[in-house]
Amino acid sequence: MTIRKEHLRFLLPIGIALVMVAACGILELVSRSLIRGQIHQQAAERWASDGSYAMVSVFAAEDSGFDEASADALGEQVDAALKEASLKAERKDVPLWYRAWSVPFGTVSVNGATRTTATAAVTAVGGSFFTMHPMTLVDGVYLTENDLMHDRIVIDTTLAWQLFGSPHVSGQEVRINDQTYLIAGVVRPEKTAAYKAAYSDRPCLYIDYALYRDWIVADGGTPRIACYEAVLPCPVRGFARKPFDEALSEQTGITVVQNTGRYSLMQRWKTLRGLRRMVMQDTGVAYPYWENAARLTAYDTAVLFGWQIALLVWPVIVLIVLFWKGYRRLERFLTARREARKRRYRTPLDELEQY
Repeated sequence: MTIRKEHLRFLLPIGIALVMVAACGILELVSRSLIRGQIHQQAAERWASDGSYAMVSVFAAEDSGFDEASADALGEQVDAALKEASLKAERKDVPLWYRAWSVPFGTVSVNGATRTTATAAVTAVGGSFFTMHPMTLVDGVYLTENDLMHDRIVIDTTLAWQLFGSPHVSGQEVRINDQTYLIAGVVRPEKTAAYKAAYSDRPCLYIDYALYRDWIVADGGTPRIACYEAVLPCPVRGFARKPFDEALSEQTGITVVQNTGRYSLMQRWKTLRGLRRMVMQDTGVAYPYWENAARLTAYDTAVLFGWQIALLVWPVIVLIVLFWKGYRRLERFLTARREARKRRYRTPLDELEQY
């Protein structure tokens, strides 16, 4: 069966439009795959899958003065906002909201049992850090805020291989600054492209914030907090972020981010519109690797969203033209029906009036 030229002129634009719609769908699947890989942004969804909670992060520059006292004051502000909204925990053994904090501590020299030495980047963590950031646990356990002793550390697989030649080394001891510490667990860095790009080139280890405080005070310094994160109820849009914005509005060197919803279609559109501004940084904040990975993913998904919009332009034009042609055809059909009805019921007197 041959296809007439007029049929080809009609079917070809539709076929191209369908291909573009399919390509747009593929790009959306790629975006969703990138978003699913952002496990550090999904603490609220893991806590409450019904969307009633939101995750908010505060990132502070080194000279911002954000410390434990600031974190406690911020916690009181959140408690007051939740109380004012009459929000209460459903169970006594489960908190209404939870938080975590962390700060990078440069690098240290770590000695293993076989006298092997490696240089590792240190991050001090407190609160429910590993609930907020569930890195893959290869061996052992995480640090928790309920630990009575603070002589345990968590290391990544890179450091474990360098020191012991194996990732299964929980319970082993290492020496840092002539002090002995017990390895509580071993975590594996995420393997997505964004995390690989943002993760430290050096091996990493995680210590309890109380241990970091002791180290800093011993050196005559002042402990600080670089990243403060919370998961709290969000009954209406913007509720979770509001107490943070109000409490920190007058402080400099502070960036507040609502992690939940940062990859929605509307947010992707906003990111796309402000894509050029993403490369500028004037707050002095050094973001942790998980936030850098999140921002890289936000950039990637915004670019993909831009391509999706471009791909949908032609299908929309084709759809408008088809609707217009269909409307005109329907209009001609109805006009013809009306004329046929008139001719059918025309009387002899009507025919004489024509003359």
